[in-house]
Amino acid sequence: MSLIYDKTNWKDDKTTPVNARNLNNMEDGIEYIYHKWDKIIQDSTTGDHAAELIDARYGPNDIEKYPTLGHRLNHMDDKFKNEINSLIFYPRLTGETNDYHRIIRAIQNTKEGGILNIPQGSYYLDGNDIVINKAISIIGQSFDYTMFIGGGIVIESSNVNLEGFTVSCPALDNAFQANTVGVGNIFIKNCKGIARDHSFLFESYFGTVQNVIVDNCISMNSIHGFISKATNITFINCKANNHPNGFGFGVISDNIPGIDKVANAINNSIINCSATVCSSGLRSYVRDKWTTNCVPRCSQNNIEMFTVNKCMNPISIGEDTVPEGYKSIYQVEMFNIQGLREVAKLQDEFTIKLAKTYRCMIDNIISRNGVIQTQNANENIICNVLAQDKTRPHTEARALRESTKFLNTSINNCFEIRLDNSTEDGTVIDFEGLPKSGSIVTIIVRNAGKGNFGGFNSSSCTIDTTKFTIKNSNIPFNQGQVTQWMYTPGISRKWLCIYASDLINLA
Repeated sequence: MSLIYDKTNWKDDKTTPVNARNLNNMEDGIEYIYHKWDKIIQDSTTGDHAAELIDARYGPNDIEKYPTLGHRLNHMDDKFKNEINSLIFYPRLTGETNDYHRIIRAIQNTKEGGILNIPQGSYYLDGNDIVINKAISIIGQSFDYTMFIGGGIVIESSNVNLEGFTVSCPALDNAFQANTVGVGNIFIKNCKGIARDHSFLFESYFGTVQNVIVDNCISMNSIHGFISKATNITFINCKANNHPNGFGFGVISDNIPGIDKVANAINNSIINCSATVCSSGLRSYVRDKWTTNCVPRCSQNNIEMFTVNKCMNPISIGEDTVPEGYKSIYQVEMFNIQGLREVAKLQDEFTIKLAKTYRCMIDNIISRNGVIQTQNANENIICNVLAQDKTRPHTEARALRESTKFLNTSINNCFEIRLDNSTEDGTVIDFEGLPKSGSIVTIIVRNAGKGNFGGFNSSSCTIDTTKFTIKNSNIPFNQGQVTQWMYTPGISRKWLCIYASDLINLA
């Protein structure tokens, strides 16, 4: 068998010429084989060339055997024609002033399950979104070198893979979105999104959006970065940068489009991600726009190894009041936060805030300001929290108000409570949080302008009045009382008074 090979036109005695243009655009692995063959032909001192050429007629693992080397190359050429497409085959046509239509033609001519390669360059869409309505992969060179400008990506098919490009459309709603139909098995890797509202948005209003992985992606300069109102969405190794008026990451449930258009955030994960210069590093809540009996649910979501830097509200889970424009809210359930590091802070109140929540788990936290809970936080478990910037990390001082009467015993074990001119008569002190059984909490209540309050909540506190008297009226100015309480979860009124002092001078 004679073989003629000159890298631009080759054939053997049993085949017709292979299209040189197609050969030159094959993958690197094929190019390597060409170079190997070239060396075999040119180097007359190496090996048994006939044997090597015969071996080259076999496919992987010797499963396929071809009559000649040319037959195998023709088969591979046809395979690549069917499975790999490239935008270079689709130039702008006469009269086209942007790249939108050529990209659509390329997508239409890429077979289901095939690959569309996008070479290095900037591609202008002039306000048009690219709709992906078939199971294909679109692969750019990298988000630094392949850029779609002036239009977003709308995913309307399952089994879509996107990799290696930037979408920049600051005048449009979203850069990457899957929210018009139910889709699943989406993989987005090494991409960057810049838009007006959302860089990456997944919503289940019009069908369940599920099983999406967003890996090593960057959001920038949009109102919000990475938002999931969907099921089994995983953000891994992602960075949310510069969202000063919005959320770096959002795990949200609501029904904004209509009473029956419910998007539940279930089983989402945020793993090894970071938020820098955001209003909220992570925000999670449940809202109903249409009914007072809140329908959406947000449950079993997860954060692992999260870093926040210069975020006004690093992590905020749940909310206590119904926002304007909505009818009701619901608790965020079983949100698991394992591993957080706060680099720099923008406020002194909290790193993690748990509002209307239920059975959330907070563990392994390195923060500037620790964790706070509101009166609507229920049965949450908080442990291993380091608050670096607290001068007294286990002591909290506050004035007694109706809104501040709950003492977070999961974080602090000593409280200084001031009765001042704004303390209303009858305001009681109550406990929240889940400390370890047997934990002791010390409370100092003093008159800083008012001598009366409502004492301690009798439904959660047990007091042996034959031994201890709680001073809750006629406390002289700058005097107060020290009490100690033991957490005993085995009894119905879980806080047992174990010490109560007489009035002492605290001036």
